[in-house]
Amino acid sequence: MARPRVKFQLWTLFIRRLASRDRLQRFGLNIELSCVFCTELESIDHLFFNCRSTQEVWNKILMWIGYTHVGQEWNIEKNWIVQELRKRGWKRQLLKIALAETTYSLWKARNEIIFNNIPMAQDIATRIKYIFVICSRLHRAIKEHICLEILSIH
Repeated sequence: MARPRVKFQLWTLFIRRLASRDRLQRFGLNIELSCVFCTELESIDHLFFNCRSTQEVWNKILMWIGYTHVGQEWNIEKNWIVQELRKRGWKRQLLKIALAETTYSLWKARNEIIFNNIPMAQDIATRIKYIFVICSRLHRAIKEHICLEILSIH
């Protein structure tokens, strides 16, 4: 259901090939290693699940689709996601969209800060929700489950 660029970014995240700052340093680049959202070392684990700013966005999206899950380091998250997606039901389709769109939006926001000096939008969770709703509405199997309660964007 995701857009091709979102699928590609998610694939590179799953195989740990995103060009996070710690990864770029291992290739010999002399770059600033701190996260653009806080001051800790930027890694895949930190950027998507341990950074206070991105964890807040991720938790808002998960809670919005009905999950009460707190992000941990990437390998634990990946295992949780794989186990959850092995279950059946429309809620798992929502989780797939949420994972793809949230990680893509956070990566895009990170790159906007680094390359264009544009700060992360305060309403990034709302933007993700809008994209999420559009993707969900285009998928016949789950669009009937997108009800007014889920569509209420805070």
